[in-house]
Amino acid sequence: MEPGAKTISIKHSNLYAMKLKLPQYNGKDNLVMLFVIVPVVIIVNSLFFGSMYFGSVTFFLYATLVSAVSFSLYFIFCGLIAVLFKKHYPHQRQFLKRITIAIITFLLTSGLFMYFLFKGYEAVGFFGVRFNETGFVWGYFAMGITNIFLTFLMEGIARYEDWKVNMKETEKINAAYKQSQLNGLKSQVNPHFLFNSLNSLSSLIQEDEEKAEKFLDEMSKVYRYMLRNDEEQLVTLETELKFLTAYLHLLTARYGNGLQVK
Repeated sequence: MEPGAKTISIKHSNLYAMKLKLPQYNGKDNLVMLFVIVPVVIIVNSLFFGSMYFGSVTFFLYATLVSAVSFSLYFIFCGLIAVLFKKHYPHQRQFLKRITIAIITFLLTSGLFMYFLFKGYEAVGFFGVRFNETGFVWGYFAMGITNIFLTFLMEGIARYEDWKVNMKETEKINAAYKQSQLNGLKSQVNPHFLFNSLNSLSSLIQEDEEKAEKFLDEMSKVYRYMLRNDEEQLVTLETELKFLTAYLHLLTARYGNGLQVK
């Protein structure tokens, strides 16, 4: 395969992956479906098929597999409907209206879905299954309770995820505010420190040129550190210790024996 063709095939596969990514109500839709589908399928099938469902391993496995695939597709369909309702009624004051319309819609669609699913079993002669009206009613009742439970569960998860996002944004805003305060404090402190350092340097030049040269060298290290790391949140411990050594040298030159460091 030529390089150009390989690049095109990769781009196409990425494009298909993007197309297959369905909108989700709270980002946990697939996880909820994974935990809910199998118990729901077993309960609804046992109510509809009765003792026949557990009478044969082959029938149990086939019926569970077919129903699980069908219910998974129905779950995805309901998720798309829920996303549409969420976009149409996004505000907090519309919560009750959104939930009510969603539950009514899910109850209606679940009834139609189960009716055609179980009628389909009878139509294709699936293990000689006949449509069981009593089993259908009880299965629909269980499905209705499941729909109501899942609607509130998905809404609760969505609100929790929104709360986490808001908390992270608040933390970022607070961190940025504190950093701006720190930068403002630095801008006030740095000129005073420079002025005091220059006074100390001036005194050392008159008293001891060798000490003045050493002081100037340490002073350059301090300001080099401050200029390089002004925008960084973290530095290595070694870098910080070198800075502290240089900084303490400047303070010791200024205060003499009046400063004791441990």
